[in-house]
Amino acid sequence: MDIEFTAKMERNLDEIAENKKEWVAIIKDFYEPFEQNLKKKEKEIDKKELTEEKTNEKCEKCGSAMIIKLGRFGKFMACSNYPECKTTKPLGEEKDLNEEFSDEKCEKCGKAMKVKRGRFGMFLGCSGYPECKNIKPIVKSTNVKCPECEKK
Repeated sequence: MDIEFTAKMERNLDEIAENKKEWVAIIKDFYEPFEQNLKKKEKEIDKKELTEEKTNEKCEKCGSAMIIKLGRFGKFMACSNYPECKTTKPLGEEKDLNEEFSDEKCEKCGKAMKVKRGRFGMFLGCSGYPECKNIKPIVKSTNVKCPECEKK
């Protein structure tokens, strides 16, 4: 980070807010060099260099090398032979999450519910999956009463 650049940009934005400077000129002065640098870096740097890391581990299904990738939920391990082999393994916090069982039991089959993460956040899923596909949202209480129904 360039502290001087950030400080100058903050001053400029303050002056725009106070109608002392035109925003178009400020943004143009910022964006033109930024755009050129971005295009240059896109040619120089391969996205895989930033989002993938080699490991010594082999895929348990096909024997190819496993790599550490960066996804929307953080790092995970994946087979380098993708798309032919779609093997993935959680890492770190995600690995711990996959082993976490809830105290709740599935209403449909009676098996334990597991804490899972999906695209909308954390939820409970039946440990009997795929035979039982029951899921349940994790609702966290704020301990504040609803003004309409008085529930917490």
